[in-house]
Amino acid sequence: MRAFTIIELIFVIVILGVLAAIALPRFAVIQDDAQISVEKSGIGSVRSSIMAFRGKAIARSGRELNITIFDNKSLVYKVVYPANTKVAANQEGEENLSVANYPNALSVGAWSEGGANENSATLVAPRFVNREDAEKGSTALAIALEPGGRGDFSTFSAPPHSGYTPPIISGGSISYITGRAAKNVADPSADPCFGKFWVYNSASGTIAIAGKCVNI
Repeated sequence: MRAFTIIELIFVIVILGVLAAIALPRFAVIQDDAQISVEKSGIGSVRSSIMAFRGKAIARSGRELNITIFDNKSLVYKVVYPANTKVAANQEGEENLSVANYPNALSVGAWSEGGANENSATLVAPRFVNREDAEKGSTALAIALEPGGRGDFSTFSAPPHSGYTPPIISGGSISYITGRAAKNVADPSADPCFGKFWVYNSASGTIAIAGKCVNI
């Protein structure tokens, strides 16, 4: 077998360079599409869980509602929703339910409560958590997602990016969700992309995309 000449090597290098220039951008697009698909699928599951939760809350007929959640370390926690007796417009207090019986927050602070198993875990109130909390105990979206799906998401009590004016609502609360695409996708034509986020309105039980794409 003869050795390659310098000219042949140059041709090979040029061809590889052209292939890389074509393939790498396409690979990035495929990766973005995968992240967007995972995020939208996760939000779809959250929406379904919210509706199921509301059904349980309505069926309890004014009685206390307790649910059990698992984190990504196989720890078990019980979350309490006291009987909703408040009649004020804004229900962000201890009841943890909106006027329409949707959960006011989709995340819990179970990890910081110190409960180690179902028997010793303190009944915890749903609350907003940051990324650090989510990594410790996978408590982000714990009310609505199984442990395996929570790692891609973070929840916030304030908009995660500037330039957005939160809506004014009554009868519930507003919280914010970001997923893998909302943290990584740079394509401004994608939905979601970096700079956008999901807004959960507990007064209506809806989750909608908001914000605008920013350069990363």
